[in-house]
Amino acid sequence: YFLITLVVPSLSEAIGVIVQVLPKYFENAQKFLVDLFENNPQLANSINNLDIDWKNLIQSGINVLSTGVTNVVGTTFNVVTVIVNSVFNFVLMFIFAIYVLLEKERFVQLYHRLTKLYLSETVKRRMDKCLHIINQTFSAFIGGQCIEATILGTLCTLGMIILRMPYPAMIGTLVGVINIIPMIGAYIGGAIGMFMVFTVSPIMSLWFLLYLCILQQIESNVIYPHVVGNSVGLPGIYVMMTVVIFGSLAGIPGMFLGIPTMASVYKIGVLYLSRKERLKEMNG
Repeated sequence: YFLITLVVPSLSEAIGVIVQVLPKYFENAQKFLVDLFENNPQLANSINNLDIDWKNLIQSGINVLSTGVTNVVGTTFNVVTVIVNSVFNFVLMFIFAIYVLLEKERFVQLYHRLTKLYLSETVKRRMDKCLHIINQTFSAFIGGQCIEATILGTLCTLGMIILRMPYPAMIGTLVGVINIIPMIGAYIGGAIGMFMVFTVSPIMSLWFLLYLCILQQIESNVIYPHVVGNSVGLPGIYVMMTVVIFGSLAGIPGMFLGIPTMASVYKIGVLYLSRKERLKEMNG
């Protein structure tokens, strides 16, 4: 809610500014072309001397534009369909998650009843330990993501204030929140932020892009592996490997869920190896 109230009004304002300044940009471009041909008559003569079938060229351009418009309409329809389906699925999953949370005590009791009936005490104790590790790791991962997003959003806001860029609080918050998507989230927020800055100054938007790329490199290679890696107990090198591997296998969901999953497997594996080493020392 905080993100929507902060971002949507500024984004609407930026779109309004773009709509207002586009005619001015077209007017400036037209004026530039007129001045170019008036000040360079030899350029106009060279173009007139070219053997070009302007009628066929214009007709080809119209055909290309018609095809392009048709493709754009089809692509827009597909994008809208995907967005609507995604929103519907998100709302459905959100409602389902609320029901699961409301009934969590009943699920826990059912788990304990079934494990006591069908599993030995040793197996049940080990399973409880694994589930506790998984729950603790996922909770720590979400906390680490929030801390890392706060750090990135704060750095982005402070940098924009120092560089005197527009919308620093809004863009910094947007970059930080979307950065919950590991590694690439800041670029998604940065693209929206660059558009916002572009409505005020196109040149400044390039400086913003450069600043965000530098900040994102620092965040991806220094801040993220240490903050998130330390929060879930996973070494930084494993964080980088997990993001690359799971991201290639399952995209953004894989990047988001891969780290706590790998951290859980890592912790359980460490416990398993430690137990095996103790048993070997006792038997030895």
